[in-house]
Amino acid sequence: DDLRHPDLIEWIHVAYGGDHGKGKFRFAGKVLIKTKSGKYYDDVFGLADVACKKDNSIVLDNTVMPHLMEGINEMEESTLLMVANKNEDGTDAFSLDIVKDTAVVQAPTKYYIKFVCFLAGDLAFLAIIMGKEDFSSSWCNW
Repeated sequence: DDLRHPDLIEWIHVAYGGDHGKGKFRFAGKVLIKTKSGKYYDDVFGLADVACKKDNSIVLDNTVMPHLMEGINEMEESTLLMVANKNEDGTDAFSLDIVKDTAVVQAPTKYYIKFVCFLAGDLAFLAIIMGKEDFSSSWCNW
């Protein structure tokens, strides 16, 4: 198994996305891990489910968005810390923590892996995230 040691992990990406459909706004996160051997491991996590007729900033700002943005910002500003320990049988075991990305120093028993975060969604969702809801489509959004 390529996840048995932090030295075998090439990178960790976290993608967040949201969309509206069937009377609900749904927001999910996907963690994707690539190992140095080229294998990929991934998992998807549902983060929010809001019953609403349309996704708009008023509904999202008054329900889930403040909490989601706080968590996303924390992930973006943090690093995964893996600390090596030994089990009773002498095999490696690792404890995990998320730490602020300050004074990251490698040590023989500590491993740091920086997350790379992405945001994905349809144009309506991305416009809401950027604070440009109902912008004129005759202007370039970027």
